[in-house]
Amino acid sequence: YESLLAKTKTMSVSGCDDECFTNTAKYVWLGLYDQTLVEYSGDSKGVRGVRLLTPSEYKNSIKDILNVDVAQSQLPKRVVSHEFKFDTDSHSGVMNYENVNNYLKLAQSIAQDFDFSNTSYNTNTQANYLAIAKKVYRRVLTASETVTLTGVYNNSSIEDAMTVLLISPNFLYRHEIGEYDAENSAYKLNNFEVATALSYQIWGTTPNDWLMNLAENSELSTLEEIRAAAQTMTEQPQVTTNFVEFLNFYTKSYEELFEKPSLSQDVIDAMVSEREYATQYLLEEGSSNIDELFNPSYTFVNADLATHYQVNSSSNSMVKINVDRNRGGLLHQGLTQIANSDFTSTSLVKRGKMIRENMMCHTMGVPSGVDPSDIELPDRDISTVERWDLITGETASEGQCWKCHQLMNEPGGALESFDAAGQYRTTEAAYNNSNAVVDIDASGILRNNTGFIELDTYQDTRDLSEFIANDDDLRACFVDNMYRFGFGQSVDSAVQESVDFTASKFVQSGNIKELIIDLVSSENFLYRSDR
Repeated sequence: YESLLAKTKTMSVSGCDDECFTNTAKYVWLGLYDQTLVEYSGDSKGVRGVRLLTPSEYKNSIKDILNVDVAQSQLPKRVVSHEFKFDTDSHSGVMNYENVNNYLKLAQSIAQDFDFSNTSYNTNTQANYLAIAKKVYRRVLTASETVTLTGVYNNSSIEDAMTVLLISPNFLYRHEIGEYDAENSAYKLNNFEVATALSYQIWGTTPNDWLMNLAENSELSTLEEIRAAAQTMTEQPQVTTNFVEFLNFYTKSYEELFEKPSLSQDVIDAMVSEREYATQYLLEEGSSNIDELFNPSYTFVNADLATHYQVNSSSNSMVKINVDRNRGGLLHQGLTQIANSDFTSTSLVKRGKMIRENMMCHTMGVPSGVDPSDIELPDRDISTVERWDLITGETASEGQCWKCHQLMNEPGGALESFDAAGQYRTTEAAYNNSNAVVDIDASGILRNNTGFIELDTYQDTRDLSEFIANDDDLRACFVDNMYRFGFGQSVDSAVQESVDFTASKFVQSGNIKELIIDLVSSENFLYRSDR
């Protein structure tokens, strides 16, 4: 409470004295709202600049504009830094010669597959080409661009004309530069930049005709207009697709997955669908609450996945089923488990590191370089958790490993009830004796990021999952992740106050759709400054 009170006093709320701040903090602490705090909009500014489209944004945009499917193998590799966690990082999108050449080849391949008749434009005409150019550039063309592109169309093949559009920086980069607004001492995004930022942040793709019309009619100029548009957008199915993309990074499940022992490609594909269907249900028919994201009483399976999970369903298509405490939710989905495992064995370090870094916003240190194979194991049969606690424990390697590994081993051990193929189990082969079987103990302690304070004790994955979904600090971490994913920037001092305010609302409500709307209807979305 004292920490919350101190933070509340840093907010610039007009007409709020010490007594007002004390009451405001108390009301938030009690789960209530003081009207003054609710109306606070902040005065922070976002970051001005350009961002290279991510591979998924590129793929989605090509599909929506040209109705051409780009194979995953054709796309550029994701650039994901350890610290940032998402491929939306605006600092990593630098185009060098090799990148440009790869994008040129990709553009040529797409242009060869393009056919006007597969789009709403139907026929190959100059007017339709320029209309597509407007959608590719995500704004009205300038007079000189119109002249230039008309010349390209009239003097080139349609393949070359389309390639010109797709290799343009106007397509490859999202522009969030704005025009200087002296009254606010910042750069205010123009309507087309707002439409683009809204579309990619909420839908993960290029603006559609509705958003472009709003921009052309100057109906995205105020925070109120932006909020109204965002509310409409969160009711559309595209929001699910983009939120699934976020969840794949949030759970470190974004890499392409391949068959391994006890795991076929059909089951992997079904696991991918499980997350998509569960997320769609959450946002469209469920509560949209983070607790339901982690702890629903249901999941979606087809016959292949039902057999793999050992649950009852014979449907060839994905269907919703009720489940017990060992299934349902992000940490219980097979996709999370197999993506954070090794080829034949689980990896409690990978799983624990994912929880610690992504869900608790704790950047772990680098490995010490100590060789655990030099550590002698006991003669008795031991579990995987015991093995890791021995070779990285307080007495091993003079404690060099334990400071970090304790924080990873404990939450990672909570997921040991799921094997490397994502199947639930209560026993495992002993680590040091493949002929023996030992019981799995998934209980443990979750500590804060200092390692000195116990946050929660849990008996299994469900207990841990319920804590993660409902703890105030971990909900605030979820907001930090959403900000990074959407804005392509880390939270810095210039936006901290605004993001903290958004987080305080999410801590109380847990509503994901409201969070998406709040993030794009804040001043740091509309107004930008040079950093």
